[in-house]
Amino acid sequence: MINRENSVTPTEASIEPPTPTPQGDGAPGPLPDSPTDIEAGGKAATAAREGFKPPSRVRVGWAGEHRFDVSDGGGKPQSRIDASGATGPGPVRMLLGALASCVSVDVVDILAKSRTQIDSLSVDVVGQRPDTIPAPIVAAELTFHISGPDIQRSRAERAIDLAVTKYCSVRDSLNPDTPVTWTLKLNGEE
Repeated sequence: MINRENSVTPTEASIEPPTPTPQGDGAPGPLPDSPTDIEAGGKAATAAREGFKPPSRVRVGWAGEHRFDVSDGGGKPQSRIDASGATGPGPVRMLLGALASCVSVDVVDILAKSRTQIDSLSVDVVGQRPDTIPAPIVAAELTFHISGPDIQRSRAERAIDLAVTKYCSVRDSLNPDTPVTWTLKLNGEE
């Protein structure tokens, strides 16, 4: 259902679209002549609201059964989402993967700024969901496995905490009441 109350007014639609620019998440800026852009007359869909980044865009194409391919429309590799789990992760698992990826990008950047070398980083994610329809994620636990020659536990923990509580856009897109907890296993700890 479309909320028409928040749709673009004719005055807003006459604003020139911004120049396409990369976003912080690596996705391209507005895609001129995309179906959404064409439907909106070429202007409203690409116009960034003042104080906002250009809209994030993806294209989802049905690949049969419960399979969907997600791409940015720019010819880059795509991701397969398969609700039956046969050819890829389902939508909720992909969301958990997006959460872990988003937090990890920030962890890597924060540690790099402190000149801390990382040799490997992986995250195991467990999402809790009720046995209801819909079954939203009501809690997520991230277990970070980080290795590097001179990683100080306090720096790694601070980087993870900042990433989870302050910088991750995916985390902030979840229900604010959803707890996201984490643990750190450093240099092969069990």
